[in-house]
Amino acid sequence: MARIRKLDTRDRPVADRPETIALTRDERRRWLLARASGRLSIEQVTAFLRSARANMKDRLWPLLFDARACQTAMTQADVRTAVAIVQSVARRKQRRAHVALVADDDRLYRWFLSYETQCAEAGVSVIRVFRQLEDAERWLDIMSSARELG
Repeated sequence: MARIRKLDTRDRPVADRPETIALTRDERRRWLLARASGRLSIEQVTAFLRSARANMKDRLWPLLFDARACQTAMTQADVRTAVAIVQSVARRKQRRAHVALVADDDRLYRWFLSYETQCAEAGVSVIRVFRQLEDAERWLDIMSSARELG
């Protein structure tokens, strides 16, 4: 089973590094920040989806998931697995704040886009995918501000 832990900073090729996701809280912006490294697997993604916002007070904090320099071999079947987790949360009427996903690897970016699209088709429209961290931060900032006004 994939683990959620601190970043592995050893200088090894991405394909050889263990899968890691570091989750921290930005108290100033009231955001959750996830930084992934290595090769993302569906086991790691599902573990993250099930645990990242387990704490009630974190559910309404926006999440920035930075997967720059990550790679993946995840498939479309894996997208459906991840979306099923999001759907189960939506069916329980558990509100979540916006999520910005950042990937610069083409395959992972396409996987994230498919995930975003299928989540939106399932009625969850708070997820957006970006290539640039700055664009993701800007969108999340705008959505956070709009949510506070509403």
